[in-house]
Amino acid sequence: MSDDHKIDRLNGLSWVIIALAIMLVGLAIGTLLSNHHRVVDFVLTGPIADNVSEIAGPLIGISSVAMMFLAFYVQYRANKLVIRQFDYNQFEHRFFELFRMHKENSGDVINSFSIPRTSTDADATPGIRRRRGFEYFANMINREYEREKKTRESSPDTNRDILIRVWRANQDENFDQYYRHLFLLVRFVISREFLTYEQKRSYLRIVRASLSSHEQILLYYNWLSGDGRKWEDDYNHFLTDYRMIHNVDLRLIIPDFDVRTIQPFADLMKNEKYMKEMWRVDDPMFESEHKANADPPQSDLP
Repeated sequence: MSDDHKIDRLNGLSWVIIALAIMLVGLAIGTLLSNHHRVVDFVLTGPIADNVSEIAGPLIGISSVAMMFLAFYVQYRANKLVIRQFDYNQFEHRFFELFRMHKENSGDVINSFSIPRTSTDADATPGIRRRRGFEYFANMINREYEREKKTRESSPDTNRDILIRVWRANQDENFDQYYRHLFLLVRFVISREFLTYEQKRSYLRIVRASLSSHEQILLYYNWLSGDGRKWEDDYNHFLTDYRMIHNVDLRLIIPDFDVRTIQPFADLMKNEKYMKEMWRVDDPMFESEHKANADPPQSDLP
């Protein structure tokens, strides 16, 4: 329910209670003055005005106090809604400013890559060049990992040790800054306590929609390398509960690091012990998981 609807609802409730209070006072006075339902004999008790004042006065006083309390309560709730709306507007302004900076940082990262240029690059849009840049870098990480793994003889290095070495050998300051700023943007959304889980997921979809599949693969490698360990740890669950690599193409990831075999993803996917949006019937951790579970298309043939 929107803040405007809540304020309208409170205002409507206040008018209903005021009307009921006036009706009760009117009924009380009418009962006192009625010949058929008279509860006080004014001949014995004295002038009508004195009796009405003594009996109806407390009712009117109680009704006045009740209406004053309701008025203050409605104003208090309205002020809270106004403050919340102000916080929400401030949040949106800051969110889109951080999002704009994130887009600019992605351009700086691409410019820092030593990417072979083709004849079609001159006509490509910035978005296409950006996607090609991250695709080139992700494929380079995959190739160098496989080459390092083949040259390993009796080395005690694990697969992750090799990935860490390859990853860190191909980083620069622009790339580190890019993922630090992306982390800041995601944490900014998740830390807003006045937003519901569903609202946070909605804003993070905007962020994730700007990330290509290869960009999400690199984010996953960034976490595996330890440089981005705060994306998913005992306190933050940005990759699982908030689906920041939801659209990653599992076929493009190094087979040794298939997310379905890496913790904590493996257990969470098996037991489905991760947060889900209440309004969704199916809310898998990865988009490919949803496609795998989808019913096959029905044929028109008998």
